[in-house]
Order: sequence, then structure tokens, then C-alpha cells
Amino acid sequence: MRRTAVLLVAATAVAAASATALARPDAWPAQAASPTGTLELLEREGRARFVDHPPLGGRRRPPSLGDELVLTGVDTDAATGTRVGRSSMTCTFLGASGLDCRGTLVLRDGQIAVQGVAGATPPTTVAVVGGTGRYAGARGTMTVTEAGNRERAVISFLP
Repeated sequence: MRRTAVLLVAATAVAAASATALARPDAWPAQAASPTGTLELLEREGRARFVDHPPLGGRRRPPSLGDELVLTGVDTDAATGTRVGRSSMTCTFLGASGLDCRGTLVLRDGQIAVQGVAGATPPTTVAVVGGTGRYAGARGTMTVTEAGNRERAVISFLP
């Protein structure tokens, strides 16, 4: 019983110290600055897979609402042509509205998360919704255009 009381007092002291530290912003660990400027990448498509989700109540010709397109690619620096990472994207068909896409660019120095609706005609602009590593706290836009047999992605970070 006495051991339980000692553990309870210790846990309460730790919780109180943690609450005090969380209440003081100056005690929070420093966060890395969000990236700024632009990043230009060329992407070569890797694999593409169509996932047909037949609608309830009958068959329709694919692609139909709710079907998915899963894409992977290899990303290179647009200026130097060196490989800098890979990307993956999952897009859900919205019918005439386009595709609702969510994806991640996995680069050497961190990841960039994007999300948005891709229309039927390029260019496509989606939101940068976050990141890790060098791209922690990233926000902005990514605009994708056709560049021959590749796609050019220009990521514009907001300050």
C-alpha cells in the first residue's frame, strides 16, 4: 500500500511539472523553420493501378464514382536531373468533378504531404498540407504540368 502511495505522489509530481512546462511556450522545444521558396521536381511514373469499386445497385462502366487510381513515381531535381526521392498518390474518382488526390513525396531530407482535386485538364494545383524533416510545417501549393513523358511539379512554399 505504501509503495502505491509513493508511486501516486511521484506520478502527480511529474504530471504537474509537465503541465507547468506545457503552459509556458518559452519551455517548448524550438521548431524548425518552415521551408520557403520553391522546389521543382520532374517525376517519371513508376506503377499505376486502377481499383474498380463496383457501385451498389448495379454495374456501371469504370471509371465510376469511388473508383481509385494508385500511382507511384520517381522524383528528380528539375535543375540537376539527380534522383531525390519517390512519390505515391491515391486518387478517388469524383465523376465529372475530377479526382480527389492524396499523396506523399518521400525525399532525402523529409516528406511533403499534398491533397486536392485534380481536374480533367492540366495544370493541376493541389495544397501542400504538411511535411517532415526539412519540410516540417510545410504549407503552400504544388502545381503539376506535363513535361514530355514526365510531369513537372513546382512546389511553392508559403512563409
